[in-house]
Amino acid sequence: MQKTLYFMAFAVIVLLVGCGKDSKSNFDEAKKLKSEKRYNEAIAIFEKMIADMPDDDSIVVAYYHLGELYRMPEIAKSSKDKLKAIENYKKVYEKFPKNDLASQALFQIGFIYGNELDDIPNATEYYNKVIKEYPKTEAAKLAQDDLQLLGKSPEELLNERMKKNENNKKENKVATP
Repeated sequence: MQKTLYFMAFAVIVLLVGCGKDSKSNFDEAKKLKSEKRYNEAIAIFEKMIADMPDDDSIVVAYYHLGELYRMPEIAKSSKDKLKAIENYKKVYEKFPKNDLASQALFQIGFIYGNELDDIPNATEYYNKVIKEYPKTEAAKLAQDDLQLLGKSPEELLNERMKKNENNKKENKVATP
């Protein structure tokens, strides 16, 4: 019974999306659903927007939000779901390279590969792409920082930090008369 009610609610939302709503109202509805943690319904609306308006510039945000949704713990039950997130982030970069979200999407791809899928070569590739193609962005700065952390265990990072602090103390003692 509960599955039937869920399916009916889902079908109604999909029908409403297809009944002539403009991209702004669809986007607002999807964001509202996302904030209410009704993630699958938000995904359905974003995907319908993309299907109905494949060439509309407003869908860049739909792709980006799909990337965010597919990597949420409530949705991402497997690596396959993380790869869906990556696919949507790639669409942002490939279809809208001049949009402000393109650099952020590339960073997110690198982050997912490096921190969620433990794929250091792909993470490195995408972080370097952000740095090369969008050098003055915050995403490029974050990518540079993350490149230094890739593949290191928490213990390694802690040891590096402690060694750096120790060296700084020694330098300060030498510099002080």
